[in-house]
Amino acid sequence: MNNKIPSWNPSTSVCTTKLIAEWTKPDSNGKVKLQTAEAQSIIQQSSTILGYCVQPPDSTTVRTALAVGCIQSGKTMSMIGVTSLA
Repeated sequence: MNNKIPSWNPSTSVCTTKLIAEWTKPDSNGKVKLQTAEAQSIIQQSSTILGYCVQPPDSTTVRTALAVGCIQSGKTMSMIGVTSLA
């Protein structure tokens, strides 16, 4: 992540709450995908990522970014989190 400060602070929505509930819900074997603290951390990181993007409804600014990371590092999960916040 760069050293710039996010330009805005996205807030959570019903979609975000449902996503956290899905991530922390036990499956038929009682196993959860993530602990609640882990899910909340991903949402917080996703909020920071989204904060670097253009704040809606600003349609005059364009920003492009690239998610880079190791295999199985959480890129997809972070992007799902960003989508739930958008």
